[in-house]
Amino acid sequence: YVILLIKLIIFKYPRAMMRAIILDWDISNISRHIQSANFIPFLTIKNYLNAYRLNSLSTMIIFKNLVGNIVAFIPFGFLLPMINSKFKKLKVILINAAIFTMSIELFQLITNLGEFDVDDIILNVFGAMIGYLVYKSGSFIFYKIIKKDKTS
Repeated sequence: YVILLIKLIIFKYPRAMMRAIILDWDISNISRHIQSANFIPFLTIKNYLNAYRLNSLSTMIIFKNLVGNIVAFIPFGFLLPMINSKFKKLKVILINAAIFTMSIELFQLITNLGEFDVDDIILNVFGAMIGYLVYKSGSFIFYKIIKKDKTS
């Protein structure tokens, strides 16, 4: 799952384009990337919703960027508590999702293999929260069924 996420988020460009970006990379470009980054929470989300309302941007682009960022991290919140008992609390899931997403965003900022956007972090963490709620709901239902079977 993590490898797929990294492929979709960081290595999304064609190989030739990635090679050109990497060969063109220079430390002095970082300040340019910082200037084009979005550090204002909810700005990109608001702009997408306004564009949707005004029909000035493709619905598919808006859907891909907003819903895609949420859906991509639902498995994060669902799988972590299944893998390790240290991840059984929502707070731990949210902190780990934020750290993981922030790492990806900072990598994009430094390498130019994407754009830094604080709204991506917000949407990804929201997706992880949904995944965790799905996990908790599924666990509750699963244990109710097992408990019912044991009492029968």
